[in-house]
Parts: sequence; C-alpha cells; structure tokens
Amino acid sequence: MSKNTREPQVRQFKLSSGEEIVCEVVDWTGEEEESELIIRKCMSLVLREGPMSTFYTFKPWMIYQENPDDFIILQSHHVMSIGFPTKNLMKHYDEAVEEMSKIFEERKIQGEEENEINKDVQTLMKKSTTAEEFLKELEGNDSASLSNVIPFSRDIH
Repeated sequence: MSKNTREPQVRQFKLSSGEEIVCEVVDWTGEEEESELIIRKCMSLVLREGPMSTFYTFKPWMIYQENPDDFIILQSHHVMSIGFPTKNLMKHYDEAVEEMSKIFEERKIQGEEENEINKDVQTLMKKSTTAEEFLKELEGNDSASLSNVIPFSRDIH
C-alpha cells in the first residue's frame, strides 16, 4: 500500500493485540517507524461459536465512534499484517457500516431530545426556589397531574 493515499481504500488488518479489523484507510502518514494510519468506518471482526456452527460478525471497533465521518488514528506499529477484503466480506462490511451509521443517527436524535428535556428542566429549576414551587410549575406545564407527589419537610429530626 502506498503512503499518503488520497482516495480511501478498505483494508483488513491483523493487529498486535490479536484483533482483526476492517476499515477505510483515509491516509497513511509519517516515517516507517512512526507512521500513523488515519482510518474511519472501523469494524472489528468477531468470532461467534454456536453449538451447530461457527461464524463471524462485525461490531464497531470503538464505542461511540459510530459516525462514519469521524477519523481514528491507528499507530502503524500495532499492525501485524494487511489484507484486501474479499467481495463477500465487503458485502457484509458495507451492511455493518450502514447499521453503525443508523446507530449514530439514533444516538444523535436521542441526544437532541435529551438536551431539550434538560433545557426545560433547567428553566423550571431557575424559576423555582423550592421543590414545591418546582413541582407546581412542572404540573402547570404538563397535562398529567402530580397530585401523587408528596412534598417532604426540610426539617431533619
């Protein structure tokens, strides 16, 4: 593989840890001893052994790195060997990357929804000086009744 590659290429790597990954190599930089690979869409090959058969699956190599546009830097001294994925492997890899992208989009939407809820709660908390006022304000903004909430006294015995 030539250095300073400009067009991303998908490669299969066997790492010094024993892990096997398939990823898109965006660039390969630096000198031989200190070179780095800039990769993305990185999937780990995982062996699954069942009672009747053995098969491989893909999973994202790094947790919360599901965005297909995010880059990961891999130190080249961790790479033991490089392979060219077969057509069959590429078919499954493409499906796995598509699923990973869906996970990213779902997390993004969920994060936006959580941020909106957190903003609403923060706004209510700023308006209210006591827990009782907060609950009354919350009850006024929500159609569901909070009558089953029991306010506790701040006095400690």
